[in-house]
Amino acid sequence: RFIDEDIIIATKVAGPSAHRTDMRDSGATPRLTKADVIESVDKSLARLGVDHVDLIQLHWPDRYVPIFGAGAYERSNERDSVDFEDTLA
Repeated sequence: RFIDEDIIIATKVAGPSAHRTDMRDSGATPRLTKADVIESVDKSLARLGVDHVDLIQLHWPDRYVPIFGAGAYERSNERDSVDFEDTLA
């Protein structure tokens, strides 16, 4: 399939979502581990019918952040997470 070199091809990789166990072959909750990123990108390449992407966006952090109206950081909400360095390795 022809892709114009002036077009930037982007995709995203989903982080933790207990509601989306259909996103990984294992049926596990998606994370931002190296293996999950590789699997997600490979699936995106196949769906898009291309052999590369120019931009991979990390959708949903693999760590606790106060969102959806939360007023402040609550240490009690911290959970096990994948370090950014491991995601980007």
